[in-house]
Amino acid sequence: MNAVLTLLLDWPVHNWMRRVSLELYQQCGIEMNSAHNAPHLSLRSGFETIDLGHLERYAAQLAASLDPLRVTLTDLKLWANPGEACVLYLDVAEQEMLMPLHHRVTRDLNLPLNDYDGNRFHFHATVMWEPLTAEQLEAVQSQYLGRAFDRQVSIDHLCLYLKVDRSIHTHLILPLGGEDRGRDP
Repeated sequence: MNAVLTLLLDWPVHNWMRRVSLELYQQCGIEMNSAHNAPHLSLRSGFETIDLGHLERYAAQLAASLDPLRVTLTDLKLWANPGEACVLYLDVAEQEMLMPLHHRVTRDLNLPLNDYDGNRFHFHATVMWEPLTAEQLEAVQSQYLGRAFDRQVSIDHLCLYLKVDRSIHTHLILPLGGEDRGRDP
């Protein structure tokens, strides 16, 4: 089973990102598969887990140890590699502030680094992650790339997503440093 630890973004971000997802579908015919989960910042790329109980306890401890935080989401950017899924995302200004958290999760869970982790990791909020036709890619580049969001947003919850078969499920949502500090999920 594949797991991802994330920081959930607040409702104004959710609403803005989902409006963009719907526009992408209506104007460009791009599927909305990325819109199935709440907008979030992954703390590292997905990883295999065997002991779900251990991961749940770790997630609860991690959430309890973190204070709510604020980050600035700047604008829409795009990763596009021919023959692969393209990613349209909201960029995060505080890469350096968040990077120790990425390294902490990787170290605490003794996770191997892949091509996306370590110092190459880039915090972002995925709006769309789909393979695109040449026409769709051109439309995304001309109509969406650089669209400004430029707001500071609150992060109050950690989320554990699980990928089971082909579906990604919200498994746990935990408050950061809140009244549930230290309580088992």
